[in-house]
Amino acid sequence: MRKNPERVFRNGICYAFTDGSKIRNSISSAWIVTNAVSNKIYLDGGGRTSYEQTIDYEKEIIRMNTKLSSTRAEAQAVMQLHMALNEIKPDGVITRLGIDSMSTINTYNKLDAMTSQQKVNLPNWDIWNIIYEYKKHWGKVWTYHTPSHMDDYM
Repeated sequence: MRKNPERVFRNGICYAFTDGSKIRNSISSAWIVTNAVSNKIYLDGGGRTSYEQTIDYEKEIIRMNTKLSSTRAEAQAVMQLHMALNEIKPDGVITRLGIDSMSTINTYNKLDAMTSQQKVNLPNWDIWNIIYEYKKHWGKVWTYHTPSHMDDYM
C-alpha cells in the first residue's frame, strides 16, 4: 500500500472504489483511492481469500464452513479500505465511496441505527462488526452506487 496523504486528500476530499467477487471456493476483493483533482491511484489493495471446506463422507458432499457470496467479498473490500484509511486519514477529509452492490451500501448505511440483536443476525457479521468498529473510531465514508462492469462500456 502506498501512503501519501497530502496528495490523496488535496482539497479535503478523496474518492474510493471497491469491488468483490466470488470464484468457486474463494472470494476476491479490491479497493482503490484517488483524489478529486487527478485520475491517479494513490492507495490500493485487496486480495483473494480461500475458505475451509468440510467433507461430509456420509452424504458425499463438500460443505463450506463460511457461506461465500459476492456481497461478502464486497464487504471485505470495504473493511480493507476502512483499515487503510484509518492509518492515514487526517481530520476533516470527506471520503466518497463508490460501490456497485446496493446490498452492501444499504447494510453499511444502516449499521449505526441497528440494535445489537439486529447486528449479530446480519449475514457476514464477522466482517460488518469490524467495519462498525472503524466507523465508531473515525466516522463513516459517504457511499454512492456505481454501475457494475463499467469497463464493458469503455
